Amino acid sequence: MTKTSISRILNRTFYYGASGVIGNIIGFIMLPIYTSHLTPADYGVASFLILYVSLVQILLGGKFEAAIAKFHFDKDLRFSINTIISTATLITIIFCIAPLLLTISHSQNISTLLFGEESYSQYIEIISINILVTTVTQYTMQYIRIVDKPILFFSINLAALLVQLSLNIVLI
Repeated sequence: MTKTSISRILNRTFYYGASGVIGNIIGFIMLPIYTSHLTPADYGVASFLILYVSLVQILLGGKFEAAIAKFHFDKDLRFSINTIISTATLITIIFCIAPLLLTISHSQNISTLLFGEESYSQYIEIISINILVTTVTQYTMQYIRIVDKPILFFSINLAALLVQLSLNIVLI
């Protein structure tokens, strides 16, 4: 391996890995703020809603980012990356739109069923929209990794982290 190859690997490892590490560090720093402003019940609701997003993404096929790389790098298949990304996005939208609309239209009932009161319906609506947005964003980030744009990947992750942090602070 040449010095240039090692330098390239280290450079990409930094950019692709740093955004995840920065996110974990900010989460750790924010923990005292969350615990001082959120009740244990609020923390439980937030955790439950995060679990809900994860389960719905798995059940509705919203986790195609590994398949995107597989189809792109498979030598026997000749699909363009644009075709792969657009197909994964379209399938995800088709599978997510009906449950998304159902969840939004029945958010008060779901809130009452899950939490015993309607006051969490707005959070259920927001988190339901987040299912689709997060999944499509993951496809975009996978595309950026495939076309090997580590600085763009890092910049988008950092911007998204700042938006998420700002929303967390505002919502607390």
